[in-house]
Parts: sequence; structure tokens; C-alpha cells
Amino acid sequence: MGQLVLSAAGAVVGGAAGFLIGGPAGIAEGAELGWMAGGIAGGLLFRQKGPQPADIRIQDSAYGKPVPLAYGIYRIAGNIIWAGQPYVASSGGKGAGGKGPQQQKVSMSFAVGLCAGPITAVRRIWANGKLIYDVSNPSNFQAISGSNQMVTNFTVYPGDENQLPDPVMQAALGVNNTPAYRGLAYVVFNELDLSQWGNYLPSLSFEVVTAPAALATSSSASTYAYSTSLGTFFMAPCLSASGGIAMGYGYYFGYNGVTVANLSAYGAVQTQLLNWSGNRGGINMPLGYSDVPGIYTWPGWLHPDGSYDDMSLTGSMDLGFDGDEACFWRNGSDIFLSSSYTTSGRPIYRCDLSQQGLIVAQSTQLGEWHILGGSATHVYAFDDLTGHLFQFDRNTLAVTATYNGINFNANTGYVLTDDYIYTVGDNLAVSLFRPSQNTYTVLGYAPFGVSTMVAINENFFVFASGANLSSISLGYMWISQGQTFTTVGNAVSDLCNRAGLAASQVDVSQLTDMMNGYCVTNHSTTRSNLGPLMSTYFFDACDSGGVIRFVKRGAQPAGTFLYADLGASPNLADTANTTPVTETIAQEVDLPRSMQLTYPELGDDYNPNTQRAMRAYTNSNRDTVMQVPIVLAGSDAQARTQAMLWAAWVGRKTFQFTTGLAYLQYEPGDVMTLQGSNGESWTVRITRCQYDGQGSLLWAAALEEPDIYPGSSYTTQGGTALGFASQQIDYSGPTILSVLDIPPLRDADSTPGVYIAACGMASSWPGAAIDLSRDDVTFTQFAQITHASVMGYAAGALSSFGGGNLPDETNTVSIVLYEGALASCSYADFLAGANAAWLGGEILFFRNATQTAANTWTLSGLLRGRGGTEAAMTTHAAGERFVLLDPAAIVSMPIQTTDFGSTLYFETFLLNLFSGSPGAQVSLTPKNGRVMPLSPVYFMAAHGSASSTSDISLSWIRRARVRTQWLDGADVPLDESAENYTLTILNGSTTVRTVTVAGNGAGGAYTYTAANITADGFSTGATITFRVQQNSDQGVLGASATTTITR
Repeated sequence: MGQLVLSAAGAVVGGAAGFLIGGPAGIAEGAELGWMAGGIAGGLLFRQKGPQPADIRIQDSAYGKPVPLAYGIYRIAGNIIWAGQPYVASSGGKGAGGKGPQQQKVSMSFAVGLCAGPITAVRRIWANGKLIYDVSNPSNFQAISGSNQMVTNFTVYPGDENQLPDPVMQAALGVNNTPAYRGLAYVVFNELDLSQWGNYLPSLSFEVVTAPAALATSSSASTYAYSTSLGTFFMAPCLSASGGIAMGYGYYFGYNGVTVANLSAYGAVQTQLLNWSGNRGGINMPLGYSDVPGIYTWPGWLHPDGSYDDMSLTGSMDLGFDGDEACFWRNGSDIFLSSSYTTSGRPIYRCDLSQQGLIVAQSTQLGEWHILGGSATHVYAFDDLTGHLFQFDRNTLAVTATYNGINFNANTGYVLTDDYIYTVGDNLAVSLFRPSQNTYTVLGYAPFGVSTMVAINENFFVFASGANLSSISLGYMWISQGQTFTTVGNAVSDLCNRAGLAASQVDVSQLTDMMNGYCVTNHSTTRSNLGPLMSTYFFDACDSGGVIRFVKRGAQPAGTFLYADLGASPNLADTANTTPVTETIAQEVDLPRSMQLTYPELGDDYNPNTQRAMRAYTNSNRDTVMQVPIVLAGSDAQARTQAMLWAAWVGRKTFQFTTGLAYLQYEPGDVMTLQGSNGESWTVRITRCQYDGQGSLLWAAALEEPDIYPGSSYTTQGGTALGFASQQIDYSGPTILSVLDIPPLRDADSTPGVYIAACGMASSWPGAAIDLSRDDVTFTQFAQITHASVMGYAAGALSSFGGGNLPDETNTVSIVLYEGALASCSYADFLAGANAAWLGGEILFFRNATQTAANTWTLSGLLRGRGGTEAAMTTHAAGERFVLLDPAAIVSMPIQTTDFGSTLYFETFLLNLFSGSPGAQVSLTPKNGRVMPLSPVYFMAAHGSASSTSDISLSWIRRARVRTQWLDGADVPLDESAENYTLTILNGSTTVRTVTVAGNGAGGAYTYTAANITADGFSTGATITFRVQQNSDQGVLGASATTTITR
């Protein structure tokens, strides 16, 4: 006979083991009640002792803590099992985020035990409740990029039986003193930067994944196009988790400009245009990787800031013909070069950049090479001629190992370590070669033809493609986990296996429900561990022929207990003959008025959520609360809560009856139809069947309603947690900084200074701290910018204009914005400067802004050369920076008079958890500094003076930088304490005389006497050039005005 193994007072595995060993007597009493009817009522009387969600929400560091057992996905705080010594470093220097020279920066290595292994991955990490790592969506490159910038140098050990001790722990504890912790999944952080948490170790929690297999996802993230007449050579050789810097110039000769673009997960935008000309004689851009950004120049290396690594001593390399460098690897002062465009074989060259590219070694092994990269001791290259992979000594380029017998497919690659060598082949396959195991495994496929790749770690790869002669793309590949997690049957089967039952002793074939996650969180019996699953997913367990069979509720009746067959008894005087069916109804006051289910909410970062179901009309005042460590979505949890309440009320009616042995095939858990004496019938679930030894079966059953249990067609709306917003990874893209050395924008800005504008590439940009250094070593924070400026660059050159103060209604300029938008304004606002902007040195007003494409606007109706910047009207070029002069976004930065002529260095730091990493450095040598006097106007030279007709008379009118309103009866105020000018007289480009001229209040005048003219070497018919500049109190010579005259 059989009976339900699990009930509110009965044990699942304990009861099963008792039955299998000692027969029915080994099963705890009360099992015949079934789970739902007995479990709900029992919950009112007995304290729940099973696993609960709160058990592992707080990170700890203690001996004797239970090791959680997770299924599917679950958020676990973990237990710190080892902590190294904190490392303290002063952070007041370069890249310190403006913390000042006294601020200490602390990093620390430690290990956190998570749960019993094996697990598949860690997908998300929270620090003090804030999301800092999120790779749960392989299509979200921004999150993956930011996560791998935030949490670096950490290793996840899955908890299998093959894992080895961690090297970081071995370095601290000793090789022989460090266990491998096999069977325990744990994470080791190597020197985690604690500065973003106030130099304290944060409370961490981790989303672990246990079930799915690894999947590779690749995508192209952003593309930048820069077209020239014959095409453009592009290179982005230095890639990181954040992207990289791309540089390109026109193919083949005749282009002096080099465009610089930023490639990131947030897009691809041009950041500057270098006016550079030099070597560019190659036939194609070589493939390879560098530890610094730049572009190769056959030979030579141009950096994004315009500096140049000369390679003039390289000499002639045997590459087939000049410009045939097809592959390279740059690391430190070494650059390794070779060619794959040959069929006769060429050497690999090692050139020393500190010695102007001098060749210091070359390989004797010739090949058609694809250089993959290297380590501190070796260089790796694939030879197309032999199909072999070669390992070379880094210093001498002597062959130290040859790998063959494997069908390598490599055009380029990356060396993460000497045992992790990655390749990208003709079919875009990304493969891993493990020399220690002699295995070559395809991991996935790149999104395009690759010119540069980098393995950020074993799961994250970043690519650049510069093969196209018009654009360059940034892409990535992420090896992630799928979205199908586990089934209830998998969890139940594993729990029974851990209790000592063999697979043949358990039947979970009916438990096919998909389950997001479940966790055994404390020390408890297997019976208690199965309880939350049985209560939430509505199944029972019974013994059947020596097998514990888990039976899912909600089935349709398997048969009918005919009324004529009821009342079987060996005794004619037995009450079973007179009362074949005994019906019992539980008191209403013993049943729940409401049911509350608390669980980790799938959509709320596993924070506890509670769903509630109530019975509208009842005399009961009992409220039942349940907590389960099962990850549920709100609507699913609500449906299950309602079903629990309904099941408790439906199951209040129970039946006892007897039959003959004809019904022996039915078992506890089966749903049956029970007929009554008056033709009525009930749907019941068998909870017990007992043989009396005299030919009769004693049955117990509970009223059942199969339709109450959640199914695929049943939907409901669960309650959501108020005030919760799903967290996203902080903005981790670039900060674009503009330092404007221009005349003052406001009357109050009369002291030396510059203006700072900054923005990001997304609306989520948090602002930035700006650090300043005068020696490129010690940086100090001087400002924080929280309001993004509208910035971009000119898609084409703005034509010159000579119309003075008249609006330029002829010319237009196309502006590509990094982020934000532009708007038109009325004519009155236009004249008042509502739409003021800085473009390549010129301050202008625009009236019309028309959007022509995504992030692209055409400006027209221009008022040019504002604020004394008319000289820049004739010098515009494509690619120059555009900044909308918004008073709320522009920051004024004072400078010292000693800064004029010296280089200032600026670094940016995001105002979020990524504040520990500086953005790209910007430098400026101030010349204007808001105190450079404007050029005089109406500068005229005329023959004759009051003294002599042979003299030359000069006159000019000064201008003011501030307080320049047009007032009747008053001239503009003088910006300086004294008015004087420097007059320079030139013969061609040669200065022949310099004179300081005192002003007359409105400008200046000077008589160039005939004697001085002759003394300066001018003869009749000669052209004399005059240049006048106003002097400032700060020693900054003003902008010049020029005029000429013929003697």
C-alpha cells in the first residue's frame, strides 16, 4: 500500500527512507493529511524551520556559516573566507581624481565564498546595494563595457572538483597553505580599489547562475566614417573594455589632416583633427595590437595628441617591398613587424622605439606571418606557409616552441597569457589555443573582419575593423549564459540525491515547471528543503514500489470510485456497510482568512516582495504568512498565493471510505471521482491507502479542484514594489572636454581665466570632476561640472565672411552633436545672443537650427566674429569643435599670469562609481586668457603729417573686452589701468622698428617721420607694413591690427 510521503507533519526523504527500510511503520504520522490541507493548518501551529530568503541577504565573515545550495539563478551575499592586507597608496598625483596629495587610496584582495558548486557564472554584483557589475544581457554592450571597467582583476571559481588554488591567495598565504576549496564556488578579488566606497570594504552580493551552458554573443557596437576621395586608412590598435581611439588619414598621399575619433559602447564620434603630414606610404593598414593608441606611419607612430615616435633608424626591412608591413605588435618600447603578403617567407623584426626604431633582433625563421601578440617573455605568430604556430623568445626572436598538428585559422589575435592564445580567422571564428592542453576551441564568431582584437578576460572580447577604406567599427563578443534556467524536477532530484537516494529511487518526471531560482539557505533537513518547492509548485510525494514518486497536482481524474464498490468490510455488522463514505469538514475558524507569500522578486533585483490573497467573506480571523527562497515574478507569485488560499478552503472537506482490492492500482496523489449515495460525486485527491490484511483497502481523500492551480492559460497581475527602479550600470563612456581660451563672455570675467565645457555621449552622463596640473605630474581638482554642454564638431568647413556686423545669410554649417539638441530662436533673441556658440575659435550667433539626421543639425542665419573673434572667420576647417555657450553649463576657471605660454593639463573623472579612472587628457597653452586686448579697429596709414609731407601718419581706435554696451555720449571704458600700444614696423616679414605708443583715450596715433623711414631702409616705392597691438596689465600682448602703405 502507499500513502503521501510529505505532509505538514511528515517527512519527505525521512518518510521515504523509513518506508524503504522499515515499511509503512517508518513513515511519520499525519502524512495522510496531504500537504496543502495539513500544511496550511500546520503553519498556524508550528514554526517554519525550512530555508528562508533573509538567511543569506547580508554578507558575513564567520566560521560555521551554512554553505548555500543554489538552483537556477539566485542572489547571494556570501561569506568572506579570506582577506589580505589593505594596500595604501597616495593618490594625489596623476590620475588620482583630484583627491589631493593627502588623500589615501586603499585597495584590498579578498575571497568571498558563494555557494555549493558547481555554478556556471556570476552575472551581477551589487556593492552596498548598488549595481556595479551586470552582464546579464549580452546585447547590452554599455552594461558589459561598464561592468568590466568597474570590477576588474576578479576570478570566479565555479566550485567543481577540478579547480586549483587561487594564485593571489597563494602569494599571501603560501603555496602549501592555500586550499582549492573544491565543491565551493567563490570569487577572488585582486586589489579591488575601495576608494569609491570611502576606502571601506563594501557589502557585496552576487547573482549566481548554475544551470545554463555558455553561449557566445557578438555585435557591432559603433561605426565612425571619414571619407576621402581615394578612401581612408584607419587604425584603432589600443582597445579596452571602454573602447578605444581611432585615427585615420587619406589614402594614399596628399592628405595632411589626421582625424581622431572616440569609439565606445555609447557611439563613435570625432574628437579632433590633427594638422599633420608625414610618412604614409603603406599599401594597407597593418593588423595588430598596441598598448598605446595611435596610428602606424610606415615606419613611425603618431599619437592622438600629435606627438610622434620616430622610426627613421629602422632602415630597410625585407618585407617584399616598401610599405608591406602587414602585422605588428607594439608593447612598451618594442614594436614587432612582419609581412603576410609574401610566398617566399620573411623574418619578424623587433624594433626599439626608444632608439628611433632601430632593429635590435630579427627571426631566422622565415614565414608568411600573422603576429598574434606576446607576453613578457614570448612572441607568438602564425605562419600561413606551414600552418604552424610559433613561439619566439621576445628578446632574440629565436624559436622556442612550434605547435603543429592543429588546423589553426588565424589572421590576427591576442595573447592573454602564455596559455590563453586567441585567434580570429577567415570565417570570423574566434578560437582559443591552450598550449598546456594542446587544444584549439572555437568560442564564437566576430561581428566583422577584425584588424585589432583584445581579450579583456576569458569571456569578453573587443574588436576593431579598419579594413574598410571609409569607416572603422568597434565590436565585441561576450560569452554569456542563456535565459532558460532550471526545472523543479532538477532541484528535487538533486536534493534527494544529496540525501542518499539513488536516481532509480526517485521519479520527478511530472515536475517539468520552469523555475527561475531556488536556494537552500541554512542548515535544515531535506524534508524542510523540499517543503517550499512543494508548497509553491503544488506537488505531493508518495512511495510506489520502492520509488518516491513526486506527483504534480491539477491532474484530471484517473478513475472513479463507484458507490456500489464502497463499504467493503469483512464484518457484516461493520459501520462501513451502513455508512460507506464518511465526510469531515474542518471548522471555518481554523482556515486562513488571508495568505501572504514573501519571496525574492525576479524583477526587483531579488529584493523581498509580498503577494497577498484574501477571502472576501469568512468568520475566520487567521492570517497565514509564508516565506520561500524561490525567485518568482510578481504575477506568478500572485497566482500561486491565490491558489494556496483556494486549496486550503477546498481541502477542508475530507473523506474516508473502503473498497475491495479491485482499486489497488491507484496510489496517493492520484485524482479520482468519488460517487455518493444520492448520485452526487466529488473530485478528490487520494491522500492515503492502507490494506487492512483482510481483503479491504482503507482510503483517505481530500476534496480537490484541479482548475485552481496555475497553468499556462492563467494570468493575473501581481503587486509591484513601490519606489523600486531597476538598477542600471552607471555611465562609463567618455567625457568630452573643451577648454576655451577666448575673450571674456561676461563683464565679470575681467581677470585671467579660461572656460571649461564638458559633456558625455548619453543623457545618463553624471557630470565630471576636472583636475588641473601645471607639470603633468601633480593634479588638483578645481571644478565639478554637472550640467552637460551641447557640444559636437563641424561636418564641413564654414566659409569665410566679410560682411562685418551684418548677419551672414549665405553660409551654413553642419554640426554633429555628441549629445543634446539645438533649437532655433526669434530674430530679437538672435541679435541678443540667445544662441551663442564657439566654433573653431570663432564666437557666432545662429538663428536657425534644422535637424537633418540623427545628432546632425544645420545652422543658418549667422552673426559672425562676436567678442573680437573675427580673425577666426577665415580659418575654419572640417572637424573643428563646436560648443554651445550656455551660461548654465560653461564653467569659468581662473588661471595665473605665469600660466601664459605654459602648458596646462586637464583630466576628467566621472561623478559616479567610475570616478577612479581618468578620461582622456586635454592640454592647453593659454594665450588669450580673457585678458588679451582686442585688436584695434580703423587702423589707417596716410602720407604726410603736420610737420612734413614725407612723414606717414598712423591712427587707430581701441576696443574693449567687457562693458561694451553702446551708450550715447560715452566711449567704451578702458580695460587696462593705462592705455598704450606696441607698434611694429616691418619690411616684408622682417621687423625694423618697434615703438611703444601712449594712447589718447580713444585709441592711438603715431607719426613715422621721414628720417626714421629712411633709417629703416625704405626707399621710394617700398611697401611698409604696420602692426599695432594694445598692451595689457598682465603683460599679454593684444590681438594685432595690420595695415600697409607704399612710400
